[in-house]
Amino acid sequence: MSVFFASLLVAHVLFGIVGVILIFMVTFMLLKKELQKKELTCTSFGAFLAYIISWFSGGWYYWKYYGTTVKPAIMAGEFRWAHSIIMEVKEHIFLFLPFASLALALVIYLKFDALLTDQVFRRKVIQLSIAVTVLAIIITLSGVLITGGAR
Repeated sequence: MSVFFASLLVAHVLFGIVGVILIFMVTFMLLKKELQKKELTCTSFGAFLAYIISWFSGGWYYWKYYGTTVKPAIMAGEFRWAHSIIMEVKEHIFLFLPFASLALALVIYLKFDALLTDQVFRRKVIQLSIAVTVLAIIITLSGVLITGGAR
């Protein structure tokens, strides 16, 4: 593997993990009694940015290296399901993650006052944040399984 492809893979993993950490922080910040607009807004947009970087670096890696080198090795081995099931699910779920995190960040930024005054609205935003967090964790664990299948 060239340094370029290795760098793409490292960027994909690191920014994905940063996104998971940041979205996890957003969820817990929303559960606090006192909300801080700047902190919530910066953290939620940071998660979105991390997912976008992870998305593009992972996509480029998949397009130029994984599909031609790693995938055939997995498909020839005893852990074909690592690609056939896990990677296919990961690819489709991950398409939603940047958009869901952007929606969350925009709601926090544009409707912050409603988060302070409307408990029903706040509960719905917390539910969205939890959903994004759970999706991010599922995708992260899927990546671990796929890496195991490639070895």
